[in-house]
Amino acid sequence: MDSESILSRQTLAFGQCARAIASRLRTRMQSRPSRSERVTNILSFAGDHLEQIGANIERFTAEVNQLGSLVAAADTPEYAVHRGAARMEVCLERLLDDYDEVRRAIPGHADSEGTRLIEKVYRDTLLQIQDWLDETVECLNDPRGALKKRGLVLEEGKRVPIPLDLEFEAPPSMNDLVQWTVQRGHTLIDEQRASARKYRRGAGCLGLLATFGLGWWLGSAGEDGDFDC
Repeated sequence: MDSESILSRQTLAFGQCARAIASRLRTRMQSRPSRSERVTNILSFAGDHLEQIGANIERFTAEVNQLGSLVAAADTPEYAVHRGAARMEVCLERLLDDYDEVRRAIPGHADSEGTRLIEKVYRDTLLQIQDWLDETVECLNDPRGALKKRGLVLEEGKRVPIPLDLEFEAPPSMNDLVQWTVQRGHTLIDEQRASARKYRRGAGCLGLLATFGLGWWLGSAGEDGDFDC
């Protein structure tokens, strides 16, 4: 029996979306925009981006959780899953747009390390999403293998959920950026020090969990011997 015969319609619909989103994310991260925007206040720049990344991750997490609920419900129409995936990708694109803004930045000589670290925070965060999407696609491509890998047994007529939690963790690069910002702030005016304090308040923004479970099950055999899901 092939993998599609043990996947729900909702899961198959999400699988189509996940494969495309994972591919677009990888392509976007591999392409690099030209540097074109000069940064005059590195601490304000860092503070603004940490607020933005925190807000966008919260939105992305909420959309992943909502999408997980749609996929889990047996009565969800396929178009609703596609719409949910599109909303999730919009949040992802906001992160990518901000990532590109940092990659386009032209800092002063003394601030080049700061922009490098901001860029790394974005990249490390986006890689967490990429890894989650890749794991999801891997499970969809080989659901029986995914069940076996997790020590789960598929029984006919019973649903077996596979948890695919996406837990955002603050990457080490964030702590490096905070330390650099504080050190850089000692040499700048009080207004920039205020930006550094704002940055530090936003530095713990990644402790969020998106709980996403995919369910696979065997349906009852029809007269032709096929299984309905």
